[in-house]
Order: sequence, then structure tokens, then C-alpha cells
Amino acid sequence: MSSVALPTKWITPEEQLYRLTVPMNENRDEPQKTFDVPEKVMIECLIPSVLERSNQKIPSLRDLAAEHLLSPPLTTWYKALKVIKKLPDKIPPLPRDIHNILNSQCPEQICSTVKPDGTVYTVGDKCTLMLIPESLQNINQFAGIVRSCDINPFLNFDHSVRLEHANLPFESTHWVLHTNDVLENSQNTTYLQQVQLVHSLAQKTIVDWQVPRLHDTIATIFLKKIATGDSLYPGGNEQNGNRYSYTHVRERTNEYRLIVGGFVPNGLQIQEHVTSTDKDVGVAVLLKF
Repeated sequence: MSSVALPTKWITPEEQLYRLTVPMNENRDEPQKTFDVPEKVMIECLIPSVLERSNQKIPSLRDLAAEHLLSPPLTTWYKALKVIKKLPDKIPPLPRDIHNILNSQCPEQICSTVKPDGTVYTVGDKCTLMLIPESLQNINQFAGIVRSCDINPFLNFDHSVRLEHANLPFESTHWVLHTNDVLENSQNTTYLQQVQLVHSLAQKTIVDWQVPRLHDTIATIFLKKIATGDSLYPGGNEQNGNRYSYTHVRERTNEYRLIVGGFVPNGLQIQEHVTSTDKDVGVAVLLKF
């Protein structure tokens, strides 16, 4: 008789913060105890105390824990959703091996260079971990929230694309780990060639990297901007050598694949890609949890 997978028990955002700080045992919802390094032991003792109290008497301690006790890549989702008041009461937990994923060496298809000190970049260095709640409703509703944060949502949102996609709902609350830029060597290639690059990456790493969907890419870009001020998939400027970055997404309008990017202070661009190749258009990848 085949076994039936039980539904995953959702947890509070504060519990997820705790798990991100203290890696969990593989088979039990308990933190791994590390007693050989005093600093780590102190953190293990401090975090649960702070987060426990945050649910009781001192709500501001939630933000203190997120801002000061965890590294920024682990808290971007919490900060952004807190700012826009869309942090759910319960969320799906991240995989138990999320630390291994984030700390693993970045695949060369995502980043083949090394840091100035000669060490390698990790997946966490080159990707954004983001919670995408269904309470964002749809792209039009979310754009209004982005605008309320003094961020211009769209410089160019093709009319036909907006009519077809902007009122479609966000999926059920889920996590994504979205690359901060397109795959290396994916610009100036066709979409089919880019899909092959993604398949090759997935096969080589034995990880289910995927071409992103429109809603996930838009949400990641704007939530990252809200939390950190950083612009993913930017337009050209002096700092980046006037390099533009657009990613294909899975969706189409009028038989043309859509692209997202060119993010500048005046907003993000979402449009049909009517040419087969473009020096500025590549493909991002993401993992979905």
C-alpha cells in the first residue's frame, strides 16, 4: 500500500526566523545544538527568547531580531512584507536544508567569478530568498502598494500585457529563491536556447531550477527594493557601465514571450519581446518551495 504524504504544517514568520538562525535537525523540529563555539551557543539561547517575547509583550523585538540577529539575505522577505503590512500569520516552512542551499557554491552558470578576496560566491550571495503571499492579490493591486512606498512601479507596462495578466491572482503563498541577474551567456540568445541553459543547469546541479513566472519576478524585484533599496534587473547607469538587464518569463501575450527588467527610478518595464534575440535580454532562474 502506497504511503500518502501529509500536508506540511505551516508556521509563524517568527518561527521561520528562528529556524533560519538555528539550523534544524533533519528529522525533528528541533535546533541542532552546537556547544563547541560559545558565540553560537549564545545566539541559540538568545533568538528563541527574543522571538518568544515578541509574540507576547514587546512586538518591536520581532523587527530587532530580523534586523540585527540575522544576516540581511535571510530577512529581506520579513522586512518587506512587514513594511507593506502583508506578512501572513502562518506561512509554509522553508526546506530543512535551506542553509545548505544558500551556502553552497554558486553554479558557474549563475556566477563564474570570485569575490575580491578570492573566495567563491554562494547561492545566497547571488539569489534573493522571498516569500510571495497570495494576499498581494494581483499585479494591479500590488502596484498600488509599491507606489505607496514612494517607488514608481512601472515605466512601461504594455497595454495588451496588462490587460491579460495584471488582474490574475498571485498563487497560494510560497517561497522563491530567485537569481539577482540573468544566467551568464544567456543574453543575445533565443528563448529556446535559454530554456536549454536552464535545463542544463538543473541537470548539472540536480536541483529544479526553473524559468520564472511573471508574478514571482515582479514580486521579488519590488519586495527587494522595498526592503533594501536595491534594484534587480536594472536599467543602464554609470554604476553598472550602462548595462541593461531583462529576463524572459514563461508567460506570453499575442504569441510573444514577455520580458521584465530595465528597472530605473521611473519604474520597471514589462513588455512583449518581439525579436528573437537581444543583447540585453537573458533568462533568470528560480527555485520554488
